[in-house]
Amino acid sequence: MTLKDHATSKHFLAAREFVVALIKHMEEAGLWTDGLLDDREWWDSEGELNGVALFTHAHVALGLVRREMTSSGARYLDPVTGELVGEWRCHVH
Repeated sequence: MTLKDHATSKHFLAAREFVVALIKHMEEAGLWTDGLLDDREWWDSEGELNGVALFTHAHVALGLVRREMTSSGARYLDPVTGELVGEWRCHVH
């Protein structure tokens, strides 16, 4: 194995570990199930992209925010303090 091959291999393994951690966080949050992504929060009532919700899900994937499902949607918590930092309510049309 050359030095370049070794570096490429290490990079691939690090990237794989990163993606596995993202998926794990998304699965634990109920956002990734059986290979399907729950993107309901990304869209407002008029069908427009809600950038804040998309950004929040990115924070969940990175482990910066914890998401818990509720009977009416989801709440977002600081993973260290458990403090409520956001909430989403499912709107049924």
